[in-house]
Amino acid sequence: MIMLRAYTRYLINVFIFLHIAVVFQSCTKEDSPVDSIHNARGIAAVANNNYSLQNFFLGLQVTNHVPLLTEAGPFTVFAPANEAFNSLGAEARNAIRSNATLVGQIVPYHIYPGVLKLNDLGEERNQVFTMQNNMTAYISHMQNDRESLFTINGIPVQPKGFEASNGLVYTTQALLQPTQQLSLAELISNDASFTFFSVAVRHSGLADLLEGSDELTVFAPLNSAFVAMGIFTTDEIESMSPDELKQLVLPHITEGRQYLYDYIMMADVASQLYTETMLDRKEASIQLLPNYSWISETGFRGISISKPDNSGGLNTSEILIESHIGRTANNGVLHGISTVLRP
Repeated sequence: MIMLRAYTRYLINVFIFLHIAVVFQSCTKEDSPVDSIHNARGIAAVANNNYSLQNFFLGLQVTNHVPLLTEAGPFTVFAPANEAFNSLGAEARNAIRSNATLVGQIVPYHIYPGVLKLNDLGEERNQVFTMQNNMTAYISHMQNDRESLFTINGIPVQPKGFEASNGLVYTTQALLQPTQQLSLAELISNDASFTFFSVAVRHSGLADLLEGSDELTVFAPLNSAFVAMGIFTTDEIESMSPDELKQLVLPHITEGRQYLYDYIMMADVASQLYTETMLDRKEASIQLLPNYSWISETGFRGISISKPDNSGGLNTSEILIESHIGRTANNGVLHGISTVLRP
């Protein structure tokens, strides 16, 4: 009996030893690639496990940013939803893989090196933050009697973020375009759809204004807008005097940095109207466009800008959320419009 008890104790001790050895070996195999808890549940894992962020996670992979977002951080990531990547091509995932260099320039602009809790931001438009690529982003917290809204570079941000062990992830409706190294004058001159307006700016002597440090908002008419008003070549613009061109250009510029959603939130809640003073010292009316078919973050499909001319006519152009947010420059915002706001 004594020998049986001793043998039983021996078997129990062997079992315990083997169990501990198996558990230890199992932990070692599973945990050895993981340096810390951040690797297991960090921002990269959050993006990978969220279907709506699969294109963004692919962007992290092809640009080798996954290791960064598994580090301790902390980081705050503004991750575009899957649909936002459609602008890169018809089939977003293939476009991400084939444009690794382009995506590599875009991805770090969506990463803030620190904790940024949107609900802790004071109510202020276009607060300045420096992103992972050392470029500036503009984050707004805006409220009116109708609603509250957060935007980054004029793009709506879902205020409820995903928490990760090394930071936060917020979802955005569109890609952030890192163009802050360019001035308004450069954005206009580099875009072939604004050739007529670019020539008008240059020959009016106002290029320095759009290169300067003062923040401005420009409503730049597309080339087709000039053709519609009877100006068919840039030679016709160059033949005009600098004073004539100044009168043509200044009605399209206003002081300050205003994105489309800034106007939507600044407009009077009852009349849905905002009055903007342009640099020709005349007023333009910003009217909110009711949403009939396309659901926006605020319930509006965009804005229209209207300005009377000297002959008593009214020039109006619509800017729709669905196809436009506003391009960010280091000294303001560029909006494209389909009508020349004639003096």
